[in-house]
Amino acid sequence: MIELRGHHIFCLLGYRGMGYSKEYVENMTKVHTILREQTETMIQIIPGPDDLCAKFPDDQPYHCLDKGVYEHDADILKRLALTFSDVLPDAKWNAGFARMLCLRILPSCV
Repeated sequence: MIELRGHHIFCLLGYRGMGYSKEYVENMTKVHTILREQTETMIQIIPGPDDLCAKFPDDQPYHCLDKGVYEHDADILKRLALTFSDVLPDAKWNAGFARMLCLRILPSCV
């Protein structure tokens, strides 16, 4: 099971191999690959620092505990009708889920 905070669901759906540092990118690529290739992997929504925050670089201001990040997480989850502690089954992590997310977050998506 992979633990993710709200806004990281959105980040992973659009992930293109960029991030805060080499170690962070390697970790995000690993998580992204697991979700795409190991389709039985579940995602647990958590209310704070997650598996991606774990590799945030030490040489940058750690913003994973900032109030604004928590507010962003809550906003994303509200739009997706998800709550903290929800577990997303593998069937949710597919093109249909990506389209639903896009439509709820960016209504101009077609």
